[in-house]
Amino acid sequence: MDIYRCPAFWPGTRQVLRVAARILHVAGLTACLAVVVCSTEIHAQSPVPPPQAPASAVQTIDAASLGNVVDLDGPWRFHIGDDQRFADPALDDSDWPSIRPNQKFKTPFVAADHGGYLWARIHIRVPSASRLALAVRPAQTVQYEVFVNGSPIASTPGMASRTPRTDWPFAVALPQSGDMVLAIRFYSAASNLGSLPIQWVRIGPLGAVQLSVELESLDIIHNWLFINCVCLGVNLLIGLTAMILYRSQRDHDEYLWLGIACLMFVLYGAFEIAYGTGWVPFTRPVLGALECAGFTFNAAHIEFFVRFTQVRRRWPIRIVQGAQLVQPLLALLPIPTFSGLGFVIAQFLFTAAISVCLISAFRRGMADSRLLLIPGVAAVSCNLAWAAAVAFPSHVPWGTNLHFGHFGIEVNYLGMLLFCLGIAAVVLYRFVRVTREEERAAAELEAARTVQQILVPEEVPSIPGFSIQAVYQPAGQVGGDFYQVLPTPNGGLLAVIGDVSGKGMPAAMTVSLLVGTVRTLAHYTHDPAEILTAMNQRLIGRGSGFTTALVLRLDPDGTLAAANAGHIAPYANGRELAIDNSLPLGITAAAAYSNSTLHLEANTTLTLLTDGVIEAQNAQGELFGFERAAQISQKPAQSVAQAAQTFGQQDDITVLSLALVAAS
Repeated sequence: MDIYRCPAFWPGTRQVLRVAARILHVAGLTACLAVVVCSTEIHAQSPVPPPQAPASAVQTIDAASLGNVVDLDGPWRFHIGDDQRFADPALDDSDWPSIRPNQKFKTPFVAADHGGYLWARIHIRVPSASRLALAVRPAQTVQYEVFVNGSPIASTPGMASRTPRTDWPFAVALPQSGDMVLAIRFYSAASNLGSLPIQWVRIGPLGAVQLSVELESLDIIHNWLFINCVCLGVNLLIGLTAMILYRSQRDHDEYLWLGIACLMFVLYGAFEIAYGTGWVPFTRPVLGALECAGFTFNAAHIEFFVRFTQVRRRWPIRIVQGAQLVQPLLALLPIPTFSGLGFVIAQFLFTAAISVCLISAFRRGMADSRLLLIPGVAAVSCNLAWAAAVAFPSHVPWGTNLHFGHFGIEVNYLGMLLFCLGIAAVVLYRFVRVTREEERAAAELEAARTVQQILVPEEVPSIPGFSIQAVYQPAGQVGGDFYQVLPTPNGGLLAVIGDVSGKGMPAAMTVSLLVGTVRTLAHYTHDPAEILTAMNQRLIGRGSGFTTALVLRLDPDGTLAAANAGHIAPYANGRELAIDNSLPLGITAAAAYSNSTLHLEANTTLTLLTDGVIEAQNAQGELFGFERAAQISQKPAQSVAQAAQTFGQQDDITVLSLALVAAS
């Protein structure tokens, strides 16, 4: 698709599109390369990652530094698997590979392949000091148990039951000083780890370590919990606002899907905060609920863009939505590599579906969708970067978090926050515009209804010697049918029935013009052909539509003069009258209309219809038709209209019944 041939809607549109397209191309290539590289290297990994840094036998803690906390940055010796003998200080760990905290493995540690356990050891020499303490902050969803010279001194809640709860640090007093071997036994519930699951290990006086832990906890709140809660709050506000907008405009269901998407993202973030702060254990049911909320958000978000951009070709997008709903099942499979690849592919399809919707709407010239292009590219890039960092941490140079000074935020939260703010602005803009358009349309509709109520007779006039019935049933709020029954000076009547093409205010204005013409002409002439000719001249050049009309004059002695302009012929006692027919009004000024003169016997009933009766259609697509209309034409006007409406009204229905009553 050539997205550069769209008409410009602000200066520099093509340059912006080129940059956006390049970002999408780079993001797609990055995801594909990550999938290829990871799928080859993960399967080729060895049980024990190779050394990453030179080994150091003993890390000596300077006595002068013990007034403050000291980071044990190693290098640490580590071993994959679980064996209680790894806590023994006499164990020879010289052949174990070494690594420093926050240093990435060359190949990731797949927890499911080794029971989820990993050991890390370090030899330290601490001078004599009073009340030394130790604090460890592991990676997220990792539990640990600390050993000093083979004796356990602390463990995180849930280590025994392998239900990780929190990655927040806590301080524990050291039982001794001098030479010691510090061993940490880790259990990871994640599918794989890209580095040693230690953010830092600190040692120092008990008060200083406790203060460090408290400051670190506050930093976690500022660095993660606060920003994420702000993002969730924004999504909650947008979701509730979208639901309110949907209640106001039920025909715009994109608001409903936006509300569902935002609320599912809030649910996803609530699960993440719950296990991140230790309120719930990070178990497989919790992981399943987290995955369901996240990918349901993806499916609902795609549906919002489908409805918002009015994409025509939807079946490929439906396949993508189905893949999003199936992905939570793959995340629970005990195949880390497969689930990781599935996760990246699902996220890539998610961003691709959104991009297709936006580009398609842009090419079709939808102004609202153009405004979402830049925040859409930002969200797509952030989502792909976050997916790659989560699924393949050892092969991605960035992490899942971005830091802005003292604050930090997860990459996907940042993209979602920026995108939701852009969506909120565009949705509010559309809501205001649509509201104004609906108010304007409602005002026009009310004006048309008022005009029609004035022009369509509320009561049929009473003319001696005639029985007159009339029924008018518009298909919508404003119809295009009209009729008039006027007395003539000789004791007869003049009847006009017609059907204007179109609906709404234009049709109402045409009806007002024609009815005014008929009422004016009735003061000067009662000749049906002359009346039709004058009506035709009034319509020429005043619109693109046309009008069918039938004008007849019925005298007390039964003489009938009728002129027809493309309308349905009248019925006399169930029999269609043969009268001359000509072109509808408003087509050409050269149209000629002539009168057909007949004589009706007493007690003859004339029935005049509009095409709403003939074109009534049932559920099987069958028309009411002329035969049924002729059969019921002798019935009262109300019965004829009711029969057509029950059969399946599709257009305005007007029935006018005129009976010549015999003198008593």
